[in-house]
Amino acid sequence: MARAGGTLFLGVGGHVVAVDAATGEEIWRTKLKSTTFTTVWSDGKRVYAGAQGELFCVDAAAGNVLWHNTLKGLGRGIVAFPGSGLEAAAAVAAAQAAAAVDEAVEKVEATCAQTQDLSARFQQKATNRTLNEDRDASGVFLAKRPGKMRWEYQKPEPRLFVTDGKTLWDYSPADKQVRVQEVAQALTSRVPMSFLAGDCTLRRDFDISLVENAATRSDPRIRILDLRPKRPEAGIARMFLEVSVKGYMVEKTTVLDAYGNTTVIALTNLKLNPGLSDDQFRFTPPAGVRVVAPDKP
Repeated sequence: MARAGGTLFLGVGGHVVAVDAATGEEIWRTKLKSTTFTTVWSDGKRVYAGAQGELFCVDAAAGNVLWHNTLKGLGRGIVAFPGSGLEAAAAVAAAQAAAAVDEAVEKVEATCAQTQDLSARFQQKATNRTLNEDRDASGVFLAKRPGKMRWEYQKPEPRLFVTDGKTLWDYSPADKQVRVQEVAQALTSRVPMSFLAGDCTLRRDFDISLVENAATRSDPRIRILDLRPKRPEAGIARMFLEVSVKGYMVEKTTVLDAYGNTTVIALTNLKLNPGLSDDQFRFTPPAGVRVVAPDKP
């Protein structure tokens, strides 16, 4: 990574990327004739990018390649610049991590974008840190674009939460009661559930990194994304998405609130695009069920 004035220049996966140092916004991106990770250096007017055995010169303002030199006879060694050393190694490692995050997020969002509806069984564990209490539940989860969801709890007791994207019904057969609210009124934050409901723009709401630990390194079948809200969100301080690399489907969601309480939802028997009916996201109270509509604030 190099900096000139208010611009950062990064070499990532065969690209040189210019980023505004103050805002983090990408200014330009140029793909080089190389698929290797690159080290970069800049004098403010030009950006010099070194790949394995190759050297590129890129205009710092516009991002166009000014010249390219294959260093013949020198093998495929890494091209280093003044002051690169450990800094360059760290920059390359950071670039590799950023590229891995980008790849995982892009594939997850692509799978989401191709999914019109889904069905799964869910296992939920809610942990209350203050009370040192765990509550387990399980049932069937359905979702359909735009914004439709159905959580049909079967254990520990029957309970139904269903929304057509506008209205939320909370039905308790044991109490013979259903609470009816607008979704915006009922949920303190829609962010944790919005992705499951078909909102595929993770980067809009979160800063994202990959979790790297012994568990993830020993199991190449999964990736774990660490999501931190860009803006304060009621009910969520951090969220983890466990993703299968086979199809890049989200199989587990862990939500942490500001008090350290956690809710973990694991999905199994996950089926994409089963062709769900809109009727599955509506609710008609059975005879004898009391309908409660909370006062609007």
